[in-house]
Amino acid sequence: MLVDVEEDKIIKTINLFHQCEGVASDGKLLVINSRKTRTIVNLNDMSQTELKGGGETHISLFQGNIYSTIYYENKICCYKETGEPLWIFQHKDIDCPEELTLDKNGFVYISSLHNNSIVVLSPDSKTCKTILSEAYGIKSPVHIDIHRETGVMIVSSETKVEKDVSNDYNQTAFVYKI
Repeated sequence: MLVDVEEDKIIKTINLFHQCEGVASDGKLLVINSRKTRTIVNLNDMSQTELKGGGETHISLFQGNIYSTIYYENKICCYKETGEPLWIFQHKDIDCPEELTLDKNGFVYISSLHNNSIVVLSPDSKTCKTILSEAYGIKSPVHIDIHRETGVMIVSSETKVEKDVSNDYNQTAFVYKI
């Protein structure tokens, strides 16, 4: 459902023929993702397009392109809004990619769960670099987001519960300026 929160009214109900495992919008498009299908809604005319996908989990939008992770294959993908692949990226520094987000310049930031790191990928997918790791307190990062105007990045990470002999961990959020 699209809701105008200021007017407190429903704008449109979107009927899906697949599960909703991720949602992203850039103000022009709304993408509703599942591991097998994605629905793209043009927010200008509310038209819908359904595209068959291939295992993507988390998604993000930037300048009309759809970026996604394929967790079990350690891949980062970029597609046009039509579903046409632009590139697929794999690297040893990306192991079980969870969420991804983009900065104002189109750099892709990925939470690499099993590498305990945050990796940044260039907009053309030609180079990548680990920018945060366990040395910075990152452990099992899952969620990541960047405020594109300010460059503030938030990363969720585990932290060990102090004085706990059971090795339990809590989730916490770290804030970084990029």
